[in-house]
Amino acid sequence: MTAIRNISPPSLPIPTADYTVIHQNILAATLQQFGTRTSNAVNQLLTNTQTPVYNVATLPKAASNLGKLAYVPDGLASLIWGDIVVGGGVAKYLVWSNGVDWTVVGK
Repeated sequence: MTAIRNISPPSLPIPTADYTVIHQNILAATLQQFGTRTSNAVNQLLTNTQTPVYNVATLPKAASNLGKLAYVPDGLASLIWGDIVVGGGVAKYLVWSNGVDWTVVGK
């Protein structure tokens, strides 16, 4: 054990300010490009996908529609993401079937 205590960690060079700025710029550009591509893919998916419209009372059974989306124009205004959709209002929601209930995923 004495030998391990006598080992000193290697001294690593300290990056220059230019090095840090260059890598921050590369990271920012990469994240921006990734975000743009992801956003474009989501927009294309939403544009090319027909989401059926139902009143809350007429939504099909969640159990037989696992993973499907629907649009409801008559939800209660107080609902937030993840809530089980409840009708009786005029709020518009995108809902998703989790296999048990239809839950709010967008407003």
